[in-house]
Amino acid sequence: MPSAVIDLGTNTCNLVIVRTNKDGKQELIYSGSEPVKLGQGGIDKRIITPDAMQRGLKAISNHLNRIQNAGCENVRAIATSAVRNAQNKDAFLNLIREKTGLEFEVITGDKEAEYIYKGAKLAVGFQKEKVLILDIGGGSNEFIIGNGREIYWKQSFEIGVARIREKFKPKDPISDEEIKQIEAHFDHHLTPLWQAVTEHPVSTLIGCSGAFDSFVDMLEGLEPESTFRVKTEIAPMDFFSLHHKIVISDHATRKTMKGLDLVRIEMIVIASIFVNFVLRKLNIHTIIQSGYALKEGVLAEMLNTDHLG
Repeated sequence: MPSAVIDLGTNTCNLVIVRTNKDGKQELIYSGSEPVKLGQGGIDKRIITPDAMQRGLKAISNHLNRIQNAGCENVRAIATSAVRNAQNKDAFLNLIREKTGLEFEVITGDKEAEYIYKGAKLAVGFQKEKVLILDIGGGSNEFIIGNGREIYWKQSFEIGVARIREKFKPKDPISDEEIKQIEAHFDHHLTPLWQAVTEHPVSTLIGCSGAFDSFVDMLEGLEPESTFRVKTEIAPMDFFSLHHKIVISDHATRKTMKGLDLVRIEMIVIASIFVNFVLRKLNIHTIIQSGYALKEGVLAEMLNTDHLG
């Protein structure tokens, strides 16, 4: 029977469904996302607003229809930063349970990082060399240093793009001074990362999340989510060129950018600033986009497999 994982994030609610074939291999049936923007209007106050709850409930209901149509019996539902930090999370989880019957597991940032590592490892297949894995979220950003054998260090930072946007409320287009202020904020909060890479040097960044998917779509000029990729290497100079285009753009211009998903028009500027800052700070030489992240890591654990899709 097919198995499914729902990943309820701050900006999007993601779903993956796979079926185990007769030969024991996993066949990907569905992978996609629904916008939720759970952080809009409340993330800085540590609440999920009534409107955000309704957006979340709608997205979950849409995914539940896909799960039921696929005949899934093995389902896990995971919630991350926006929910775990919300003072009214119990009311939201009770609403979901009442309307859909789904019981969401709210995981810690540490557990989130562990699942992201498992997902990225499936996609990229890194071996002995230590790599830095980054998952950009709306509520939190996870960093993991590891190789094909083990995790050496991991940490979740509550400096996701939705939190930064709510805190700084940048102009459109963003100003150079605002970029400097945001980078200083990142620099301060990422002190544990700077210490970790001193002990565990890395030159490769594995990027997970919709932001990295969008970067590749934009570089290739493809419609959002029109192509599923397990992994794609991004030339650093290509990213830096794209970053410049993003940060000088306004909302209207970003709406016309091919490859940029409409749900990411507001958040892509902060995401690009964050990635650009980390790349330059750590002198990263190789960037690889991973099509797998948290939900695939959860799925791999559920099915006890080292191969998906």
